[in-house]
Amino acid sequence: MAVALLSTKLSPPQSRDDRVSRPQLTRRLHEGLQPGHKLILVSAPAGYGKTTLLTGWLTEVACPYAWLSLDAADSDPARFLAYLLAALRQINPRIGRAAEGLFQAPQPPPAEALLVGLINELALVPADFILVLDDYHLIQSMPVHQMWSPCAGALKGGSLVCNWRPFRCKAGWMFRRRFTRSPAVSVTSSIT
Repeated sequence: MAVALLSTKLSPPQSRDDRVSRPQLTRRLHEGLQPGHKLILVSAPAGYGKTTLLTGWLTEVACPYAWLSLDAADSDPARFLAYLLAALRQINPRIGRAAEGLFQAPQPPPAEALLVGLINELALVPADFILVLDDYHLIQSMPVHQMWSPCAGALKGGSLVCNWRPFRCKAGWMFRRRFTRSPAVSVTSSIT
């Protein structure tokens, strides 16, 4: 099952020069990059500027980042992982080479095989990086949510940034529980 990838999902929207400056929220995002933090949660209702905040912040950070804009179709584990590996290739082009064969097979590979491949690939990512999952609330698949537990250790010094609408996503508590060894920095619906 070859997965065709849409390149626009792999880069953030262009940061606008006329965006509203939010220094307190940007400071909170920078706090999430401190050692010991692996997770930054950005949660607010639709239209509050979550994506705009993140795209502006990424222009200020000094480490490499990968961006993935999600939609409901990404609830399929094979599709999600194909996009995730493609996003991470922005940081290290060698990521995903070993898994490419799995995605070319006529039948979707078992989730376990994809997960093992992902963990091995995450070991290639440099210690300092940011992975942004934009609109995570659109993912409604328990297998996709559950795969983060074993992946957390493979992130090394990287930071995972999840952006979602709070009332639409059950993953917030799951992410917090899966990343219990490192505190989360939350930027919540105070985004105004």
